[in-house]
Amino acid sequence: MDFVTAVNRIRRENPALHLYRNLRFYRADDPHIVWYSKMTPDRTNAIFVAANLDIAAPRASLVDVPLAELGLGPDEPYTMHELLSDRRYEWRGPRGYVVLDPAVDSAQIFAVR
Repeated sequence: MDFVTAVNRIRRENPALHLYRNLRFYRADDPHIVWYSKMTPDRTNAIFVAANLDIAAPRASLVDVPLAELGLGPDEPYTMHELLSDRRYEWRGPRGYVVLDPAVDSAQIFAVR
């Protein structure tokens, strides 16, 4: 599936992406990675995006996850479903790890499950 088509499908399927005043940026250890979220007010739909701003090199980073905002405890496991690749990752705790290679995937879009 083409990237733009996939992003448009993800946008249509996720109510958090229909809202305008819900954009929040969070810390990523690598300054070349932008990490942000959009959530519905009731937090039933939480989308996180990691984007590599370096078009020439792969980048990896630890990223902050606002567990309290998601209603999750500090040691509670949660699933980050990467919507472009349909991969699922189990994360635990307030930090996650992303790897973005512009030759493969310069961005990842996660839904918290």
